[in-house]
Amino acid sequence: MGIPVSLFNSRKGVAFINPFQLQNLANNQVGFLLVNLTPEMDWSESLMPYKSICTSCSLDGLQNHLEEKMIDGAHPVVLIADKERVSNKGFHKLDSTAFANLYVVEGGWPAVERFLEGEEISF
Repeated sequence: MGIPVSLFNSRKGVAFINPFQLQNLANNQVGFLLVNLTPEMDWSESLMPYKSICTSCSLDGLQNHLEEKMIDGAHPVVLIADKERVSNKGFHKLDSTAFANLYVVEGGWPAVERFLEGEEISF
């Protein structure tokens, strides 16, 4: 089962979810794989809850990483990085493969951090 279509928006061929939607996925224990494409990042205090639920790899290793995790094409995969454009590249890199439920967190880790710290973010 994928993430309901009503949860994401699309821009430039990329399916986005925002930080609020990511938090809801995590809190409601929806089955999804969160892939951090900034494996060398320093985890701030506010982002620590996500560290335990995500897996990390480089952009170049993304395809192999998902294959090693034995993720099938129907399993929701959410990509996130320090810079949204890195996640977008990952999306397009996998878009031609069998991953049908692929999403990018709009604004990346900085937007998630601002959201968790209470900053109002328009999506």
